[in-house]
Amino acid sequence: MRILSILLTTMLALTACNQAPKDRFTIEGTITGGAGEVVKMIEFTLEDAVTVDSAILAEDGSFSITSSNTEPTVYMLSLSNAGLIPVLVENGDVVKINTTAEQYINDAKVEGSTATTELIEYFKQFNSFQERVAALNEELMPFAEAPDFEQKRAEAQEKYKTYEASQKKYVKGFIDGNKNGVVPVFASLYAANFISPESDFDWFFSLLNRFKEENPSSKYTAWFTKFVEPYTNLTALQPGKMAPDFKLPTPDGDSIALSDYRGKYVLVDFWASWCGPCRQENPNIVRMYNRFKGKNFEILGVSLDKERAGWVKAIADDQLTWKQVSDLKFWDSIVTGLYAIQSIPATLLVDPDGKIIARNLRGPELEEKIASLLQ
Repeated sequence: MRILSILLTTMLALTACNQAPKDRFTIEGTITGGAGEVVKMIEFTLEDAVTVDSAILAEDGSFSITSSNTEPTVYMLSLSNAGLIPVLVENGDVVKINTTAEQYINDAKVEGSTATTELIEYFKQFNSFQERVAALNEELMPFAEAPDFEQKRAEAQEKYKTYEASQKKYVKGFIDGNKNGVVPVFASLYAANFISPESDFDWFFSLLNRFKEENPSSKYTAWFTKFVEPYTNLTALQPGKMAPDFKLPTPDGDSIALSDYRGKYVLVDFWASWCGPCRQENPNIVRMYNRFKGKNFEILGVSLDKERAGWVKAIADDQLTWKQVSDLKFWDSIVTGLYAIQSIPATLLVDPDGKIIARNLRGPELEEKIASLLQ
């Protein structure tokens, strides 16, 4: 997902001992073991990331950055490949960060900002989750060519589900329980990299209403609103609701409608030839199709391509033998609005009556669901 940056005017100034001038803020401290390296102060928006200011660490690792902003803002202190430390400041603040280059965020100690301390702990939890997932992948790699690979992968998937459930519980607890200014708003934007509004739209919309009341003028509330509002039609796309019908051209110029599949279970697979993750997933879709075809089950491929040649070539190269349709309008396709599609690959599982069974199942979870329906 795309998260956070805006270019601000940078003002270099001398810092006071205990407080910054009211029209400026200061971030200072010591990064032991980083002498001579550059620490960057970066701001993110929904689309970009911009280095607002920077400082070269002195021989003792000390640094100081003084700048200004128009409202409370979260900046990321970036040090080479050491990671990111979030710092929340507004004009008049002096925030001190003491840490080490080796354990950049893990060793971080903060003075002058409770909000920054909270955000650092939040980031540490995300880092811990990512480390556990990476370790899980490393454990699985040696079995890639082994006969029992599928069993090992299923075991790894179960572990991942446990990690994911624990992380979601932490993230929601942190955000729901935090009332410290824009901290929960920023944390929610960051959480969107992990928790999709498609699966938790009730929670996201409850947060949107809360933030509009608590922090109506914050740019983070505006960004959160811009991010969440495209999902407003998800209430009509829940299991049990009728799948919105559409009719699109095939590569040969014929047209196929979703309603043409009434009487069968159908997997609508949203993809594109230019989408790397889609192409990586295609062998799994092919395998599932070969397993379930002829059992009252079909697949309808819906591409977000914009050029016919690339689309047709990908269909042939990936051996996609089921029906394919596209209006070749890229992200302006009629289906992106109908189904609130913000990223691909995406899937929709529909029952013989045209009702939605599930959205965005993939891998073993999708295959298990189809198998259970066709028993």
